[in-house]
Amino acid sequence: MKNRLLILIAAFGILFQNSCSKFLEPKSENEFVPTNVSSLDEMLLYEVYYKQSRNIFGYLNLMSDDIATIPVGNSTGVFAPYSAAAIKAIYSWQPNIYNQLITERVYESEYDLYSQPYEKILGCNAALDYLHTVEGTQAQKDRVEAQARALRAFYYFHLVNCFGQPYNHDKSSMGVPLKLSSAVSDAQITRNSVEEVYEQVLKDLLRAEELFAGLPAEEQWKADTRVSLPFTQLMLSRVYLYMEEWQKASDMAQLVLDNETFRLLDWSELPWPEVGNPVNTYFNFHSYENPEAIWVYGDVAEATNFAGTFTYNTSSQMVAFVIASDELLEALGDDGLADVRKYQYVVQDFNSVNKKGYGKVAVDANYFPIQENNFGRSLRLPEAYLNKAEAEAMLWKEGAAASHGDTAWDLIQELREKRCRWLDLHPDTRPTSADELVAFVREERRREFCMEEHRWFDLRRYGMPEIRHRWTDSDGTVTTYTLKEHAPQYTLPIPPEVIEQNPALVQNPLGPIREN
Repeated sequence: MKNRLLILIAAFGILFQNSCSKFLEPKSENEFVPTNVSSLDEMLLYEVYYKQSRNIFGYLNLMSDDIATIPVGNSTGVFAPYSAAAIKAIYSWQPNIYNQLITERVYESEYDLYSQPYEKILGCNAALDYLHTVEGTQAQKDRVEAQARALRAFYYFHLVNCFGQPYNHDKSSMGVPLKLSSAVSDAQITRNSVEEVYEQVLKDLLRAEELFAGLPAEEQWKADTRVSLPFTQLMLSRVYLYMEEWQKASDMAQLVLDNETFRLLDWSELPWPEVGNPVNTYFNFHSYENPEAIWVYGDVAEATNFAGTFTYNTSSQMVAFVIASDELLEALGDDGLADVRKYQYVVQDFNSVNKKGYGKVAVDANYFPIQENNFGRSLRLPEAYLNKAEAEAMLWKEGAAASHGDTAWDLIQELREKRCRWLDLHPDTRPTSADELVAFVREERRREFCMEEHRWFDLRRYGMPEIRHRWTDSDGTVTTYTLKEHAPQYTLPIPPEVIEQNPALVQNPLGPIREN
C-alpha cells in the first residue's frame, strides 16, 4: 500500500503540489497518466476524502447561538490552542476577522475554509477527467464516478452555504466559482450564482445515486470512510430541504429511513455513571459503533480546537472558556437525566458547572478529545427523521393535507422516544397549528444537532435572525455584540489571500457589528 501511495503521489502530485496556492487549477500539465481505475480509486481515498488535518468547518459553531464564553481569565491565564483575541474575533463576527486571526498567529489552514474544499474538488475533477481513459470493469468505474460526484457535491454544497447567501433568501446572488475540470487554464475564475451551484450539486448527487443504485447491494454501503448510496440520498434530502423543495426532501429522507442497515440508538444503550459517582462516560457518536452512522469523517481537532479553548479561574484551575449557551441548555431541558442529549451531547467541564463547547466526540477521562483513530463528524440517521419531519410540517403549513402534520409528529415522537427517558420533559401533545409544529421540529433539530455545524446553516435558512453574544474582558468590562437580522456576516468573507491570487473574485459585503 505504501508503494502504491508513492506512485499516486507522483501521479497526481502536480495537482496538489502547491497547497498554499489559491488557484483552482494546477500550475502545469500533468506528466503522468493513470492507466488503471484502481489508481483513481486510491487517489480518491488519499487525496479527496475528508479525514485528518483538513479544515472545512473550523469555527462555524462559535458564531451560532449555541455557544457562549466565560469571562476572560486574568493576566496569568493561558488560552490554548488559540488566544482570547482570536476567539473574540470569530465570536463577535468581526468584519476584519482574517486580519485579527493573522495578528493572533492562527495558521491560515485553520481559518481558510475556502481553499481546502477546492483542493478536494480538484481531486474529484481529476478522477472524473481520467475515468474514461483507464482500464477496469464498468462496475469499478461506476463506483469511482459515484464517489467523485458525491464528494464534489458535498464540498460545493458546503462552500456555497459558507460563502453564498442562503438559497431561500437570494438564489441569484453570488455563490462560489464552479470548476468542473482539472485542465490547466490561466483564466481567472468568477463566481457562479447560488442557484447555479445548487444545480450542479443536484446534478452530481442524482448521478451518484443512479450509479450507486446500480452496484451490487453489498457495494452500496460499507462501514468505512467511503461515501455510499444512503449518504447520497441523505445529502439530496438536505439539499432539497435548503431549497424548500419539501416533497422531494421528504421522499429522499424516506429512502434513508427505509434502509434497514441503520437504526436509532436508544438512550438505554448509552453509558451512565455509577450511583454516587459524578464522572460521566461519553459515547463517541461519530463512529460506526453508533448504529445511526451513515458516514464518519473529519478531524477531531478541527471539531474541537476552537471550542476547546480554555483559561484558568481564580483558583488556578483550568476551565473551559468556550461553553454551551444558556439558550441551548434550556432547549435541552432542565433535567439532563430525562433527555439524554443534555447529558451525552455536551461534555461537562471538569472544574466548573459549565458544559464545554463541544460534544459527541471521543473524550478521555479528563474530558479532553481523543484525536487518534477517531473522527470528528458524521452523517447520521436522525437527520433523515428531522429532514422529513420539517418537510412534512412545511407541506402542511403551505396548504397540504393535515396528514402531513401527522407524519411529521409521528417521526418526531419516534426520535424522542429514543432520546428521552420521560417524554414529559418536552410537550408530548401535538401542536395544534402548522406554525407551532414547524417551530417544534426546528427546536428538535437544535437539540439533536447541537455542537455540530447544522445550527449555523439552519439559522441562515430560517431567515438569519438576530444573535447576541456577551463578552467579558479580564478587567470586568462587559460588551454585548449583536449580529443583526440579515447581517452580512451570515455569509463569510472570502479570505483576502484568495482574492489576491484571483482578482476576478468579488468580495462579499462586510458590515459593522453593534456593540453595547
